[in-house]
Amino acid sequence: MENKKPLISVRELKEYFPVRGRRGMFVKANDGVTLDIYEGETMGIVGESGCGKSTLGRVILQLLVQTEGETVYYGRTIDEVVPMYALDIFKNLDRKCTQSKINMKKLEEMEAAYDALEKEIGGDKDPAKRKLMFEKLNEKILYRRKVYSEFLSIVRLVGGMYGLDDYAEASRILMDFFKAALAERSITLGLSKLRLQIAETQYKVDKNPTTANKAKLDALKKKLDGIVNGDLKKADDLRLEKQEIINEFRARYEDIPEYQKYDSYRDAGIDLARLTYSEMRLLRKD
Repeated sequence: MENKKPLISVRELKEYFPVRGRRGMFVKANDGVTLDIYEGETMGIVGESGCGKSTLGRVILQLLVQTEGETVYYGRTIDEVVPMYALDIFKNLDRKCTQSKINMKKLEEMEAAYDALEKEIGGDKDPAKRKLMFEKLNEKILYRRKVYSEFLSIVRLVGGMYGLDDYAEASRILMDFFKAALAERSITLGLSKLRLQIAETQYKVDKNPTTANKAKLDALKKKLDGIVNGDLKKADDLRLEKQEIINEFRARYEDIPEYQKYDSYRDAGIDLARLTYSEMRLLRKD
């Protein structure tokens, strides 16, 4: 699989359903599913009735809200989908990165405190001490999961920019890129509707080639050509210009070890669980 491009990557996916009338009890339909589906590949999932096959498919399509884990799609790029979760991170980069670093520091302190407690208790069989140790372990695990989820959601989008001391310029150029990509996406969606109109009108012309139908078809095609060679080209050029500004910004820091460390996390995939309903609905067509 080394030369194949992943299309969907699922990591530690969990889907739990609460048991009615039984507080704190869940049916674990999917519990830690990890898999990769590559371009051109067909994957079959086999299992007995009720084992979670259909649930897994629904969760990957985000027809069900996943309890935990990651579902990343590589069939589109960020600038094609322009998801609102990216806008949230780009716009609030300073606050999110600063808080993430504070949380990371707190996690380090929590882990150090647990290590000290574990060393202190050691092999002591006192039930109260063992209970305290397991409570602290559970607290540490849950907090680490939360902190790393927040961390990854940022660095996968901005990479090495996470390691900067001042985020003002990075936030500005990322927002400029997002706005340009959003404008291009809006034009592209409009073209999809226009092409559908052309196909419907072409069908009418084939069935009933009246002067009115032909004139409408010609007008729609002329409009399509005008948008493709005009508005769409301008929007695409602007997006590429903003992307080049980001590339130049990154080049200024690429030799700095701290930048390189975080830039290794950068990922072009789309986090399906974080898409809005309308964004995910468009992707389901893929």
